[in-house]
Amino acid sequence: LDERLPPLKPDQAAYHIAGLEEKLDFVNACIRENYRKDPVATFNMPRVPPKGAVVDGHYVPGGTQCSVNIHALHHNPTLWGNDHDVYNPDRWYGKQPPHVDFLNTFNAGKRSCVGQNLARTNVLKIATTLLGAYEFDFLNTEEPMVMVSHGDSDLRTPVMVKCKLRGRWCCLMDMCGTTGGEYWSKEGVRFGIAALGRRRVTAFAILASFADEAQQHPGFTK
Repeated sequence: LDERLPPLKPDQAAYHIAGLEEKLDFVNACIRENYRKDPVATFNMPRVPPKGAVVDGHYVPGGTQCSVNIHALHHNPTLWGNDHDVYNPDRWYGKQPPHVDFLNTFNAGKRSCVGQNLARTNVLKIATTLLGAYEFDFLNTEEPMVMVSHGDSDLRTPVMVKCKLRGRWCCLMDMCGTTGGEYWSKEGVRFGIAALGRRRVTAFAILASFADEAQQHPGFTK
């Protein structure tokens, strides 16, 4: 993934989102596959047919709450093949993959998620910026990642990752007289902190950089 990212400019704390989707087809394929395999929300908002309705040949009585099991949809072997439990970004390659219409991460229709453009942009921007700023080494690659879905998807196994600032960022911090440090979260996860002047190069700085260009992104004009 990181080999496909363009180099960050010396004064950049985050990637500009404009044109990023077209340049990083494999990164986007990885994000889409994550949306498919382990959707954040596993059920969408329910609908109620007041007088009853026929759905796919089945009669649904009036007043019945209906909802789509997104996790089941994303793991239907008829749609995704017998490898539906396998994380495989290659399934998203091509101008219009045959299964793209069945990806229902943010729901569809009138009740689709109103913040889906913001969510997609945030995920792409933060993921690419962290990959551009840090080197990641997974420490427990032999341990399977267990996800449990009960309305939403929860990671039940720890993901142990060793993070190291890339050489370019270390050089940048030295030039700027930057202070660095680290702290441990409540879950025992260690995060690196780098301050450029008064700015902290963390996920919050990435989001701040994103806000400066948000209004120019076509997803926010619709």
